[in-house]
Amino acid sequence: WVMPHGDFSDLAGLLCLGAGAASIYSPEFATMEYGPLKPFFTTASAETTMVIQFLGGLLLFIGFTLFTNRWNTVNGKLSGIGMLAAGGNSAYIAWKMDAGVFVLRGWYIFAGLFALTGLSLMFMANPVWTAAALKKVEDAKKAKNK
Repeated sequence: WVMPHGDFSDLAGLLCLGAGAASIYSPEFATMEYGPLKPFFTTASAETTMVIQFLGGLLLFIGFTLFTNRWNTVNGKLSGIGMLAAGGNSAYIAWKMDAGVFVLRGWYIFAGLFALTGLSLMFMANPVWTAAALKKVEDAKKAKNK
């Protein structure tokens, strides 16, 4: 059985994998400006570096989970709510950092990514495969191969 890939959760997973690896191996990226994008953290310290690297591990976990799980109408709902909560938390962190003034930061990129991923998991899930549905597909494949 081949697992389908190419939906939004796969893209989000790959982005989380990339950000996670960058956070672990090059944590200074989170304290640098990139054009109009302000840094995640305004000061760099040993503690900030450790937190960034720890979060990198969590992003790797999220990335692998998003990329390997086949989201369906049962397991996608609660996972989607979790992603919406993570997105809301990311936006709130940035909002608090800048005293309620919108400043474009990486936090908002993740907030958008997590929110869109959550909506995708909740409302664009794959159908649940039943034994009868799988048998029908397998029978059709066998008939085609004869």
